[in-house]
Amino acid sequence: MTAIASVFILGLTSLLFIRDRRFEVGVYLGMGERKLNIIKQFLVELIVITGFGLTLAMAVSQFIAPTITRNLLEIHAINELSVIREPFFHYPQSSFLGLYRSTPMTLEEIMEIGNTSLTTGTMGWIILIGMLLVAVSALLPILYLLKLDPKKILMVH
Repeated sequence: MTAIASVFILGLTSLLFIRDRRFEVGVYLGMGERKLNIIKQFLVELIVITGFGLTLAMAVSQFIAPTITRNLLEIHAINELSVIREPFFHYPQSSFLGLYRSTPMTLEEIMEIGNTSLTTGTMGWIILIGMLLVAVSALLPILYLLKLDPKKILMVH
């Protein structure tokens, strides 16, 4: 469901992006540029912007995610334990981590299990899926671009 919403939102944003640059497209078409080359230009722009954004987001998350995870686990521990100053987690039955353990766990042990760092493979999949979402969401703007007539665009301005 999230992917569908992402494609829809990215598609509409890309359509607005291309509509704002309608005059530029009209000039290109009026000068004899092929529509396929203009489409390639827009796709490259979208992919570069998306790639930069995804890379920046993953880099920032590598530094922020462990801190957020630790804080959330500490809040969970405080809410679950009857004694707030108790540094151990007791989960005698199935817990939110899916563990069956009757011995106490320290916060460091839980942090090891709930490691939030991204591997290179995971980053590759995130970038690949992001680029596919951008490519699919660019279909609507590309269809809009294919129907543009340079005479009508340039006469309006």
